Amino acid sequence: MTEKFDALLQKLSEIEQGIKDHKNDDATLDPDKLQEEVKRILAEMEAEKPIRKGEPIWADDDRPQGMSIKAIKEHEVARGRYAGVKAIDLWFAKDVFQGAAEKAKGQDKHDLLRIADAIASEMAQDRELAAALKAMTSTGSATGDELVGEAFATAVWDDVFLATQIAGLFGPVYPMMAEKDTYPLNLGSATFRLGTQNTATTASDLATRKVQLDASKELVGEVDFAYHLEEDSVIPLVPEIRRTLSRNAAEALDNVMLNGDTTDAGTGNINLYDANPANDSKYLIWDGLRHLWLVDVTANGLDQGGAPTSDMFIDILALMGKYAAQPGRLACIMDIATYLKCVKIDEVMTKDKFGDRATILNGQLASIWGIPIIVSGEASKTGADGMVYETAGDNTKGQVTIVHRDMWKLGTRRQLLIEADRDIQKRQHILVVSFRPAFNCYYGATADRPSADHTAGAYNITV
Repeated sequence: MTEKFDALLQKLSEIEQGIKDHKNDDATLDPDKLQEEVKRILAEMEAEKPIRKGEPIWADDDRPQGMSIKAIKEHEVARGRYAGVKAIDLWFAKDVFQGAAEKAKGQDKHDLLRIADAIASEMAQDRELAAALKAMTSTGSATGDELVGEAFATAVWDDVFLATQIAGLFGPVYPMMAEKDTYPLNLGSATFRLGTQNTATTASDLATRKVQLDASKELVGEVDFAYHLEEDSVIPLVPEIRRTLSRNAAEALDNVMLNGDTTDAGTGNINLYDANPANDSKYLIWDGLRHLWLVDVTANGLDQGGAPTSDMFIDILALMGKYAAQPGRLACIMDIATYLKCVKIDEVMTKDKFGDRATILNGQLASIWGIPIIVSGEASKTGADGMVYETAGDNTKGQVTIVHRDMWKLGTRRQLLIEADRDIQKRQHILVVSFRPAFNCYYGATADRPSADHTAGAYNITV
């Protein structure tokens, strides 16, 4: 870890200790300031954290002629005016200008081509990169430009999963073979019986368990930026665009996995309980984690009616039956305000206690009864019934979701598509980013969602 990352961990530990020291004296604490400070620290930690294991989906395509696409994605230009800039960002900038020039007329076209050629010339000064680009162009039907467009999108897709806190809990993303696909979870149990000599026993049919995935909906984002910029001001903009796309796509994915609700009506959506959500609201994509215990299986929702306690977590686990038997396979997701209250619970083991065993790189800040606690900015305060209301002042309560991670699966039919266009009236470059994810859970033997006990939660938590 970097020194700055360690310093941020120390600040977070100091906040935790301060809260514990004021366990019986809430009047001397300012919850709003604490929440803002924790948000700020988490944002800085996100920027500083090392790459975590397990999630990047990029498949290294080693080509005998030279550098692999993966290596090009990570390669930084060594020489010229763009030394230190990632090659994938530089090439993407060139493609944007070149594509815009194809649609432009008159002098504007020549100016855009001049910029694209200047960038290509600078890249050519990097011998290793130039050799790799030549090799990529000679590999078959796909040209180098096409491959780099794919590589840029994949780089953003990888960055998305490095930035997620919730999506990474559910294992590698399943590449769906069709818009509607099934993912096998595991086999059922074999039944052992008392045997009798020379007598065949009763055979067991191993039932299969699977998740139904539907990627018929997509998530779409758009980034517009003016093309009336000088060459040197555009190049630094592209890496920032990539970081913005990665951060926003990760936030959107985490949000819909936690808060998804397909109820599109004047009342009833858990994210806007007393109003009609806009038809393009991202959370309309599917029914997510909170929906399962708030709506589908209401018996799995605990009305805490007070501050969080260690008994609250035990009561939630009791609702999950056999799925609570493996704490290491569970995850506890909560909002920042609830987390700051939970720090005061003696049974909550924070980073200052579990030291090197901390999995902060996966978003974990603490654990209770062996269950990792994930603090997500996509978990918001709610009303006393666990629903989010249109008026912000009606949302003053905390929430907690505990999920068995093996019982949900994230799939995708389209990983990430980045398309560029040009608006001549506004003189803008337009980047449209889209992907088609699918997220669902195992229902149970009856194939009925209300029979699922693997996800539970608590609401009406005083924070």
